[in-house]
Amino acid sequence: MKQKLVIPVSIIRKYFVPSAITLPSVAFASNLFDTTEHAFVTIVTWLIPIWILVATLVFFWGVAKYITSLFEKSEAQKRSGMSLMIWSIVALIAAFALWGFSGPPVYGGGFVK
Repeated sequence: MKQKLVIPVSIIRKYFVPSAITLPSVAFASNLFDTTEHAFVTIVTWLIPIWILVATLVFFWGVAKYITSLFEKSEAQKRSGMSLMIWSIVALIAAFALWGFSGPPVYGGGFVK
């Protein structure tokens, strides 16, 4: 009768997870810095503009809710529209600040060619 191979979870966490993260960079003959750099550039060039787009759409949704609440005289919808506008402005400020702080290292540092 064959015995099953049982691998403890601690060994999986200790050896498998770090190797799963680092082995792709070794296999493609690159280093971990290139992989990290690529992830950073991807975040700055793709995710932040998408974040800005979504925050802008939420802002205009809040404006529409606020305007329709003026005709319906609904205080709950008015507060909901104002809340959406305020939080989307906060999200826009945070997105532009993050883009401003990370933009010069990415675009001025030679990461994006």
